[in-house]
Amino acid sequence: MIPLFLRAAAAAALIVLAAELFVNGVEWLAHRWRLGPAGTGSVLAALGGTLPETLVTLLAALGGAGGVSTGTALGSPAVLATLAFGLVGWAAGRARAPRPAAVERRGGAGPGEAASAAPGVRRNLLWFGALFAAAVALAALPAPGLRPAAAPFFLAAWAVFCLRSWDRGERRGPPPPLLFRLPAAGRLPWLVLQTLAGCAGLAFGAELLVHALEELSRAWQLPSLVVSLTLAPLATELPEITTAALWALRGKLDLALQNVSGALVMSATLPVAVSLALCPWHLGPAALVAAGAAGVGAAFAWRGAAGARGWLLACGAIFVAYLAVLLV
Repeated sequence: MIPLFLRAAAAAALIVLAAELFVNGVEWLAHRWRLGPAGTGSVLAALGGTLPETLVTLLAALGGAGGVSTGTALGSPAVLATLAFGLVGWAAGRARAPRPAAVERRGGAGPGEAASAAPGVRRNLLWFGALFAAAVALAALPAPGLRPAAAPFFLAAWAVFCLRSWDRGERRGPPPPLLFRLPAAGRLPWLVLQTLAGCAGLAFGAELLVHALEELSRAWQLPSLVVSLTLAPLATELPEITTAALWALRGKLDLALQNVSGALVMSATLPVAVSLALCPWHLGPAALVAAGAAGVGAAFAWRGAAGARGWLLACGAIFVAYLAVLLV
């Protein structure tokens, strides 16, 4: 049992370190490409953070574990809409309120910037609500052949969302700090390499953590459904949650909210398309509980989109209730 805990701790440490690499690389790329919070958080960071979830969904489907694939595709939005927003609200409360000059030096976001990002966050939540509702409705259709046929629609929706969120314009503030004091550290090839290395570390760390958690669940004799709807999504979304929490702790609440809401759209498109194409996509009572938790969490996040911490913390309470319903 102790080696399993050590493996899980090592995987979590790798995810945190890789998130630091990834966040810094994304911030630098966004600065060079003159991106705003939507392009930075909702596209670049969300795409990298959703990679582990998509890979686990695909590998499970190809390996014949359709239940795990579908459970991860549904459980990940539930974790993001509840736990991720709740931790962002907690981290925002822990962040020191920087002086205006410090905000300018760091390129951070004050309360005004979080409020200005609210329309973009709510737009992301509308995208998520429409796509996720469509995915859940597909499970109730009497014609199973329509489900794999709908997979390209979700991929197309993802592409349209990325194009609409790519808010390129004027550079905002000074460049972020460099992690490495090297002559090539601020150049584009190095930044791309750093971001890809961070993304690979996130995916590898999440894969290691998933395997460790699966072995722990077998050792604790947990039902496979609990693993597919809770432990697996927790592991695959840990990179996204870590990235958003780091931004919130640094006073960049607008980026954190854009990141989680953009990741919700990604989770309602890429993994869902994989499961629709390769799995039966049957939703039992527990899966519908996960879908309900995602919907309620997204509704609370809508109220907290301007930085209202009370509503964001309420999302975390929904996550606790979600776990309680599944485990009882």
